[in-house]
Amino acid sequence: MIENIVKAVVDYQVKNEILKEQDESVYQYGYTLLFERAINIFISLIICIITHKWIETALLLFCIIPLRSYAGGWHAKKFISCTIISNLIIVVGVYSKWLNKMSVGIYAFLELLICAIIMYIAPVQNQNKILSYAEKIKYKKNSILIFLFEFIILVVFLYKNIEYKYIVIFSQLIVSVGLLIGAVDDRHECYK
Repeated sequence: MIENIVKAVVDYQVKNEILKEQDESVYQYGYTLLFERAINIFISLIICIITHKWIETALLLFCIIPLRSYAGGWHAKKFISCTIISNLIIVVGVYSKWLNKMSVGIYAFLELLICAIIMYIAPVQNQNKILSYAEKIKYKKNSILIFLFEFIILVVFLYKNIEYKYIVIFSQLIVSVGLLIGAVDDRHECYK
């Protein structure tokens, strides 16, 4: 469905000489991303309205989106799968308050594990986003910096006993699992 809408928009713009024909595929990809993100944001807003978890959802997205953007990881092959999984992650994440019951020692262990995964595996590219060597270095550096920023937020939340600490650790765990699955999937694809 999205592909048909995007094709109609791009065809209209090419026909009316707003876009050049040789740029058609680039714009189709860009518009597809725009529509997909708009749909996911809309669904996130619906989740917020239903659950009344505005702060939790905003913090979850604030933590996941930048880290995942640079670290990469597994990607669903179809938009519908991506949408379902992404929004299930939001729902599960905002209701994962049980993570607050973990000891500081478990938080420390998980942070060390997440840090190791990010440092050794990120970035994990996919077929839609192939990175050059220079981009890989930049993305790794940015992944580590974003993780460190989130780590500082988590330490402050733990120190001040702010209830939203579970959102930060959940977000990092989700990105780490995506990295691990993406790395395994990427290696599997190499041997086909």
